[in-house]
Amino acid sequence: MTQKPLNQSIFRLVVGLVVLTALTIFVNVWLTTKDQAQERLNRDLLIAENVLQRVLKSREDFLYNSTNVLTADFGFKQAVASGDKGTIDSALSNHGKRIDADLMALVSLDGNTITSVPAALNVQHAFPYPEVIDNVIHESGYSSLMMLDKRLYQVIMLTVNAPTPIAIALVGFKVEDTLLSELKATTHLETTFQVYTDQTEVLKISTLQKALV
Repeated sequence: MTQKPLNQSIFRLVVGLVVLTALTIFVNVWLTTKDQAQERLNRDLLIAENVLQRVLKSREDFLYNSTNVLTADFGFKQAVASGDKGTIDSALSNHGKRIDADLMALVSLDGNTITSVPAALNVQHAFPYPEVIDNVIHESGYSSLMMLDKRLYQVIMLTVNAPTPIAIALVGFKVEDTLLSELKATTHLETTFQVYTDQTEVLKISTLQKALV
């Protein structure tokens, strides 16, 4: 009579040890897999961040060189100094087409937009980021991402010198779906840009389907 309860006890003990061992293995595997997944995610994010920084830096260098050519042009400087808006617009338009820029503009030293090709900035209105104007004047240049006319641009701003600053030239490329698609092709990761103003989202660009954003 005692053999059966003893066998049952041994059976329960063995089953319990097997379950405990299986559970321990499962937990260890899950933790290891989780850690590996987190490490891979962190690695992928770091790679994506580095790729994005390189792409933006490459575009910034191109913008700087292109804008420097414009601001060093003697004819352009003469037109700016004399206020010849027709010649200024023509120079901005032609230069923009040559480098495939999305925005070309000229801003006065007191922060008013002189002209914009295309009309993303309101002429004779204050530049949307007045604090940037002082930065450009003191540093002779400025590069950043900016929201202009409800679009995100990567811009560079350089002073037009004759020989002291007389105006500020702005050249910009849109940050749009094409750039994000290039990043996705390189990193194999979905990419989303979100821009907030006063904690309110004002722009979202993504390679994800709209239903997933």
